Order: sequence, then structure tokens, then C-alpha cells
Amino acid sequence: KIAVERGPILYCAEWPDNPNGEVLNLIVDKTQHFKPVKSDLLGGIYTIEGTAQTAKRELNGEVQVSGKNKLTLIPYHLWNNRGPGEMSVWIPTSLDNARPAPAPTIANKSKVSASVRTRAIRAVNDQLFPKNSNDHSVPYIHWWPKKATSEWVQFDFDQTQKVSTVKVYWFDDGPFGGCRIPASWEVQYQDGDEWKAVKAKGDYKVTKDDWDSIRFEPVKTNALRVIVNLPQEHASGVHEVIIE
Repeated sequence: KIAVERGPILYCAEWPDNPNGEVLNLIVDKTQHFKPVKSDLLGGIYTIEGTAQTAKRELNGEVQVSGKNKLTLIPYHLWNNRGPGEMSVWIPTSLDNARPAPAPTIANKSKVSASVRTRAIRAVNDQLFPKNSNDHSVPYIHWWPKKATSEWVQFDFDQTQKVSTVKVYWFDDGPFGGCRIPASWEVQYQDGDEWKAVKAKGDYKVTKDDWDSIRFEPVKTNALRVIVNLPQEHASGVHEVIIE
């Protein structure tokens, strides 16, 4: 990865200035010529311009790398003045270190909410998969310090979908943290104004360091909920949810 400076000023890529509001999926050629450009942005600054490729995951799991797009960098000390979004100082020079933009799956295209208000909510459908349940290198949500309560994560679809499988990877920072895998969980779908339990084709397993998957009789719905029942002495958390 590389970082870019102009004199003593460190620069960064921020979401409003780059393709599709994404910068974590950028790949740059470090041998290219970056040039400073006088801009009216942020009250009048010098941006740095160059080119970058973008990486995006396809529905089949493969990663596609685009051609060159315009890259705009702003002084690092001025980021976070135009709303929440992606920012990166260290920009990858190869696909191995980039984070491909997620594929347009049912979960990723959904509006996500939860029984906890957190800006980390995007973690549950960002397709950044953990190495284990205690992986802090990728985002997650949690309900700490709650204990022994029933919580939920909700996916409102962009259109009516026929779904039959949900997969969940739990966050668990034991033995020293306050989160453990849940006591139990279930999937519900929205039917009009009601939430109804799906008809599962097996038992709901609860597993640490691996995916839990439940298949059920297909339903057509506009929204789905994962109900999470916290253990008696701990909270729980979620790394990722997949809906098929």
C-alpha cells in the first residue's frame, strides 16, 4: 500500500470524490504521476489527482477489476466534513490488499436495522468475512452490555424476494470480552403487519468460529429478521448475515 504526501501534508481518498462513493476497493499504480490541482472543495484546497482501478465482487464470488478511473485525494485533516462514508490513507497497489466492493446480493442491497442503534450496522452485510468469531480486523455489531434479552437484526428488501436460507457468523470475544455466541436464534419473515417464524427444515445450530445456516420452506416477503436470544451472563454480536 502507499500513502501520498504533498510537502508536509498527508492526503487521503474520501468517498464523495471517488467512483460510487467507495475508496476501500481502490488499487493504484504507485509509479504513476500524481499532480496537485487547485480546487474549490472544502473552502479552497489543493487536491491531488491520479488514476485508480476498482475491485468489485461478483455474485459468483469472483472479483472483477475495472479499468482506470479518476482518483481524487484531499488533505487528511479535512476528511469527515461531508457526511459519513469510506476514507482511506493507505491505498493498495495490488488486488491482494484491496477490499472489493460487495456483490449485489439480497442482504447487501437491503436496508439494515437492528435493536441496537450503531453506525457499524453496515458490518452485517458488507461481505467482509471474519477469520474467526473474535476477529477484530473486520467490522461487527454487538449488544453489549445487555444480557438475557431478545434482540434482532432486520433486512428490508429493495423488492419482494423469495428466500429459503439464512447464514450467520457470530461475534464472540471470549474469554475476556463481554460477548458470546447466542443462547439461541431464529428467522422471521414479514407477512403484512405481522412477523412470522419461518418453517425451518432442521435445527438452529449455534456455533463459534464458523457459519450457522438454516434452510426453511421458501417464503415471499419484503423483510426478514434474525432474532438473537442473548445468553444469561453475556451479550452477543454478529459479523455477517447471508440471505439466499
